[in-house]
Amino acid sequence: MSKETPSMSTSRDNPLFDKLNPQQIQASIKFYEADHELTHEERLKITQDLQYMVGKSNIVTLGATIAGSLSPTVYYRYIKKQVPAGARFIVYPGLSFFLGLGNLFLVNNMYGRYQFNQKQNEVHDPKLQRVWDSMDYRTLAIFYIYYLRSSADPNAIMKDPRSITREDIYGVKVDPNMAEKVNQPKDTYSEYATRWNEIRQEEVKHEQELPEIKKYDNDDIFDFDKPRTETSDQEDHQSAWDKIRSSSR
Repeated sequence: MSKETPSMSTSRDNPLFDKLNPQQIQASIKFYEADHELTHEERLKITQDLQYMVGKSNIVTLGATIAGSLSPTVYYRYIKKQVPAGARFIVYPGLSFFLGLGNLFLVNNMYGRYQFNQKQNEVHDPKLQRVWDSMDYRTLAIFYIYYLRSSADPNAIMKDPRSITREDIYGVKVDPNMAEKVNQPKDTYSEYATRWNEIRQEEVKHEQELPEIKKYDNDDIFDFDKPRTETSDQEDHQSAWDKIRSSSR
């Protein structure tokens, strides 16, 4: 029996076929099959490894970029000691810019690949090895963000690319348990409550505590002729215009 291709196992509603070529789809399936077998502890381990690799690569790349940008200045000012006429502190700024930019891309690519290959050789766990083999060293920062999120929130774990629908990508994401979490007492749901939920509850509580202010029927638009009988608590909730009108009488 011939091996089933990704297109045979994917519904017509799958939007990945509109955005990815067959090689990319196959790579995403390979990554999914390795990724969904990981435990929470293994996800944390990969997150820590990626954080170290991305951080170290950024530092090395930054250093190489600065060195490339300053190399013309260092050479002409301190080695050759022949500064071109009219040059300011930075000698040949255009050349310095392109040298720094070239080092940025070159060192980031070469050092990232070196780190990635070294990590692949260090991993001996078959499950972790399959995950690292399904990654691309050029997009380690994206994988780091993914594992950072998926290790903290199981809902962020990648779904099977063969069963993705347009609703999964473009639909509104709702946590089915959020209503239960938010309706619980604060000490039991504080780890789930967002700042927006707290603000909403504070607003509702504030509105419930506001005293009832006596309203007049057929009142004129500026309410100049009506006597003021509000209490001191009600005066605290007067608008700025109400306070001005009260003080002018």
